[in-house]
Amino acid sequence: MIRPAILPFLAISLLISANAALAVEPWSAEPINVTGSPTIKGGATAAEIPVEDTSKPPAYQDPSVENALDTGDYARAQSLVSDKLKAYSGGKGKIGEAYLRTALVESLIWQGLLKDAATELKKQKKALSDLSASGGSDYTADDFKELSARALDDESWLQENQGDISSAAATIDSALVLLKQLHGADRDTWRLVSCLSHSAAIKASAGDYEAARRILEDALVQAGGSHSISPLNVADIQESLGSVYYKLGKQDQSADHYDQAIRIKNGTGALGRRYAPGPYWLSPDYRYKEGSPWSAKNFQNGLEHKRIDVGPVSVEAAVARDKNAGKQTVQVFITVINKSNQTVEFMGRKPLFVILTPKASVAQMIDPGNLAAAVQKKGEGKAKWIRFWGEGATTTCTSHYMGNNMPYYGYGGYPPMYGGSYPMISRGSSSAIMTTQVPDPIAEAAAFERAQKVQAAAQAKAEDIRSKSLGPSDLPPGQAINGSLFFDAYGMTKSSSCLLRIPVGDSQFEFRFDNIPDGQ
Repeated sequence: MIRPAILPFLAISLLISANAALAVEPWSAEPINVTGSPTIKGGATAAEIPVEDTSKPPAYQDPSVENALDTGDYARAQSLVSDKLKAYSGGKGKIGEAYLRTALVESLIWQGLLKDAATELKKQKKALSDLSASGGSDYTADDFKELSARALDDESWLQENQGDISSAAATIDSALVLLKQLHGADRDTWRLVSCLSHSAAIKASAGDYEAARRILEDALVQAGGSHSISPLNVADIQESLGSVYYKLGKQDQSADHYDQAIRIKNGTGALGRRYAPGPYWLSPDYRYKEGSPWSAKNFQNGLEHKRIDVGPVSVEAAVARDKNAGKQTVQVFITVINKSNQTVEFMGRKPLFVILTPKASVAQMIDPGNLAAAVQKKGEGKAKWIRFWGEGATTTCTSHYMGNNMPYYGYGGYPPMYGGSYPMISRGSSSAIMTTQVPDPIAEAAAFERAQKVQAAAQAKAEDIRSKSLGPSDLPPGQAINGSLFFDAYGMTKSSSCLLRIPVGDSQFEFRFDNIPDGQ
């Protein structure tokens, strides 16, 4: 049950699940009944994905809340906890309240609601403090340590996502102290391994790859034989070790760990399965990793294209700011190739686009039909104003008159008025200068021509959006699809880094880009 994070160097991920009706969102569905921790059979590196749980969860946990957290339905978890806290009658100093507040912080963090999570964290800390002072009979010393370690684990993620790396490192170390004291209870091994991986990620982000390697090797040892560790958790550790060894320049060791990671992930058969909501530790994440045999990149038209090729399926992605569609619109270019002998589901659940810097936020996916209509309407509006200001265009005409030869124009002595203004007349003792506006059919025609070009360009852009936009589909054997997705990335800058997750089958392909350049 290694929770995904928003920012860490070695395991960047954020799971958001839809909770709308199937008729509205093709990738949503009802939550399934999953509680407790994942299990592993046959050793830490077994490729078999378990379906049962052999460790008993803590008595203070709420099964419905844990179900929502485990299946990635964090909005539902937030709603459940909020309702339960309103109706909670256990009183202060009870482990039930401290648990619910801890779960609420988690649900907010994994939705990217960091400000709200920070506010709730203060209440959660107060609940734990009251619990410690109460000496109540509804929990044991190990229960308190277990919940405290979970709370510290959550706090460290929040601190890191807020950019406070030093505090995150210290907090995760405090969680590790408690978890190592609890290691006799196998159900806590997964959190111990998770915190070790997080600690290693912090070390690696600071460039201390040797320290990260030692911590990850320890995590692999701790995972061995545990009933609370999924094989995919082990695969993620192996993948992280491959990345660290690559940074250390030890290519053979890097290749060995990368190989073990990909064998476990491909061994799940998730690429050929259709997506169904389930615990996140049963669905592999294929991440772009420098130095891994499945990762490659190239540049096309000034854009960095990254490719993840895991054998049966290859996914290539690039990102660009699309100012023609909107100031905060990001266009994601996707190519998926199905090299297997079975049909592969594409986008069985929503793709995810996260702005990582300067501030972490989840971008909303834009409906291509609505975007195309908005682009076309905006172009038509701009063309209308160009025509309005261009119609009846005038140009300045200056006439010089000597002596008393200036023509007489009747009452007031002015010529006809064009363009909404009277002429300017400057008289001297022996001459006069008259500046006036006269019709300019050439300028009027040029304005109408420009308006037509603006409108045509908007129509072409709208049609391009409609024709190239991707949606949920099945990809037959040997076939490929390519096109675009669009996201409203509020708060994005040109130098923003971002995270992209593309669903294929019951897995996700994950890319990170260090900046979002302007598109062509």
